[in-house]
Amino acid sequence: MKKATCFIFLIGLFLFALCGQAAEAPEQPQTPVCEHVFTETAVPPTQNAAGYVLRVCEKCGAQEKEETAPAEGNRAESTLLGDVNGNGAVATDDARALLRAAISLERLKTKVLPYGDLNADGVLTSADARLALRIALSLDSSPARHQYKTKTEKAAACTETGTVSFQCAYCGASGSMTAPATGHSFGKAAETPSTCTKTGTRTQICKTCGFEKTASLTLKAHSYTEKDGIVRCGVCGLKAQGFVQVGKSTYFCEKGVKQKSWTGIGGRYYFFDRASGAMRADCKIDGIRLDASGNPPQDGYTTEKIRTFLKAKKIVASITDPSDSVAVKKEKAFRWVMKFPYKQYRGVGEAMRTPGFEMLFANDIFDRGNGCCGSTSYAFAFLAVECGCKQVYVADDGVRAGGHAWVTMEGNNNVYDIVFAKAKSFSKNYDYATSDYRRYAPRKTYIGG
Repeated sequence: MKKATCFIFLIGLFLFALCGQAAEAPEQPQTPVCEHVFTETAVPPTQNAAGYVLRVCEKCGAQEKEETAPAEGNRAESTLLGDVNGNGAVATDDARALLRAAISLERLKTKVLPYGDLNADGVLTSADARLALRIALSLDSSPARHQYKTKTEKAAACTETGTVSFQCAYCGASGSMTAPATGHSFGKAAETPSTCTKTGTRTQICKTCGFEKTASLTLKAHSYTEKDGIVRCGVCGLKAQGFVQVGKSTYFCEKGVKQKSWTGIGGRYYFFDRASGAMRADCKIDGIRLDASGNPPQDGYTTEKIRTFLKAKKIVASITDPSDSVAVKKEKAFRWVMKFPYKQYRGVGEAMRTPGFEMLFANDIFDRGNGCCGSTSYAFAFLAVECGCKQVYVADDGVRAGGHAWVTMEGNNNVYDIVFAKAKSFSKNYDYATSDYRRYAPRKTYIGG
């Protein structure tokens, strides 16, 4: 391709003026022209340095550098919307600079309109600059770029959300968001206290909308007291049923009546003091160890002994009155055993080698209705414990085969001998300080109390 220089062209014009014909410019040697293929690298502005685009030709290495945005410090001083380069006017160079800034954020790599002509009207004007500014700002969510003004479109209420609109004072970016419900603002609660039979209420009213919130309060526990042998609630008069707390003690009641001695509850056994009815735990009762919850061991021997006490308890309740003294109950129990006929199923000495022999002998009377001296002695011993007697033992003469048995209690050696009382003398065999061989028994078996 031939190309004339400006100088040769002027000479040609001069010669044409002189000669009336145009002089052709001498041919110049052809200089190859590179069809540049530029690769652009956008460098964003910093606080002190302007941003620019560096173009490097991939073929010849030629470079072009064009400033795209002023230093951040200069930009902050600009007073015109879209005046990115800070020259005091909004023009096409601002549009180009902002578009390059947007592209440098790697957010507009596709579908880019003709270079700088953002509104596609065919020309580069300040409108493109302003549009480029909005694009650039919308791609950078830094709060420093937007300065929003908000407006409450719908006020939030206690249970309803509101709406707040916002618009940037610089770029016009706008939107809306949901304002959360404020929640109720309750005043001081008004309470109706609970009793042991009726639940109370707690009511609060919202100071903003008047909403009323009511909650039920927990029933109060019964306040039990004992009067005339009956445990009742001191407030409502309800008779106690099941486990109840009176002061520091726990009791088990049936229709207000405190249960005493051994009691079966829910498949387990518990012991309640035979005098006061208070539950016992973490101690030894009638030779049986109770744990911290008041439960005895669940072995066969312990279970059989408790069951025998339960039989004795039922018998004592049937042959005595609640108002009887311990002494009266004891004598009634002694005479009750005396009525059963004598029958020997085994010898006292030899039977003592069998585990659980105490219950074996007692149940001769309780279940069979007859028995020997061992049977009557052990039956009376279980009954005496349920009557409230202390330190009850069955004593025997220590003979290995056969032998004789009687009862002692209360820490003395007085004898309670049912067989001899029937055969000889009641007075000398009931709570009698004998001087015969029975006074110092060679062997004693503890029953309870």
